[in-house]
Amino acid sequence: MTHAGLGKHFVTLTLANQVTFFKVCPHQLEMAFVITKLIPVAQTFFIFEFLYAFSMTLVKFSIVLFYLRIFNIKRSMRFTLYVISIFLIMWFLAQFIYILMECRPIRAFWDWRFPPDSCNADNHVSGYSLNGASLVLDLAIFLVPILPLWGLKRSLASRLCVIGVFMVGAL
Repeated sequence: MTHAGLGKHFVTLTLANQVTFFKVCPHQLEMAFVITKLIPVAQTFFIFEFLYAFSMTLVKFSIVLFYLRIFNIKRSMRFTLYVISIFLIMWFLAQFIYILMECRPIRAFWDWRFPPDSCNADNHVSGYSLNGASLVLDLAIFLVPILPLWGLKRSLASRLCVIGVFMVGAL
């Protein structure tokens, strides 16, 4: 998770990690170089965090909408998919707020002149909680089609194969 410093604040990186992450020579890592040349990289990385949260939410929504479209589902399953959708929205908002609150002020994310304690580099509880919620949502999304597929009027082998095809997405 923290290969070459990814996931850590810049100030806490070793020289070797800085060289690897920013693909520069060690003599270029003077503070003036960092401030003038690497701030756009860090700003882009900040935006990528939002794009990652947004794209993961869209992927999960697309699967939920796919289920709503292909299954002739009962009211209870439709309700379950709506509840999952609401939790997806809440999960996205929680990620959005977490990214915004990661550094105070927000500029400290890319401007390394701020002290290292401006960012919550050591507080991983929120990140782990968001990842745990993501895992629970993934499991819920991939377990939802099992009951309708099990109810198909096919042989056991055929039903298991169809369920297996759907569960390949869980990998």
